[in-house]
Amino acid sequence: MLSRTAKKFIDKVIDIEHTELFVILILSIIVLSAGAASHLGLSEAIGAFLAGLLLSETKQRHRISEAIKPFQQFSTAIFFVAFGMSVDYKHMGSLIPIGIFIFVTTSFSKVFGGYCIGKTYALSKRASLRLGFSLIPRGEFSIILAGTIAMSSHAPYPLKSLTGVYVLLSAILGSILMKEADWFIKWFFEGKDKGHPQMGGHSARMKVE
Repeated sequence: MLSRTAKKFIDKVIDIEHTELFVILILSIIVLSAGAASHLGLSEAIGAFLAGLLLSETKQRHRISEAIKPFQQFSTAIFFVAFGMSVDYKHMGSLIPIGIFIFVTTSFSKVFGGYCIGKTYALSKRASLRLGFSLIPRGEFSIILAGTIAMSSHAPYPLKSLTGVYVLLSAILGSILMKEADWFIKWFFEGKDKGHPQMGGHSARMKVE
């Protein structure tokens, strides 16, 4: 009920033809949502995310998407600059093994989750695995939450460094894994196919004997 009322209100507020004023209103809604979340003790990222969910339900969602495109790359760059400055690199070396473990664990869970989703929609095994691999570097919101932790003045330095390690691994290794997904999938299925004929031949020999 509340979301419907808010959606109708926002539809009326942003129903203007002036492009510059339209962009200002959209950015104001995002900033106000982030500020409200911060005032309630939540992350600003969560407030902005909820604002995005609300704006996606409005009649102007396509226009909003086009209007904020120029700000996406710029704001992302600013975020990662602030994130990088908040990380203490003195502790990163000792935390690399833990970061690798977390990255491997989350990557397997993403591949498995994507595979299950693909099979649910009747995709082939290869297509389902490809979907799973595509999810590995797709952790933007997780990175934002990690960045929020890293930039928090209350978070301990080892935790900040660990988030830095995880973000670097996700950005570098995640992109490589997604790019080489076809090679991994081909290698996986070729390995299985090579194993099956041997088993079949062994069974046939057993029957002849």
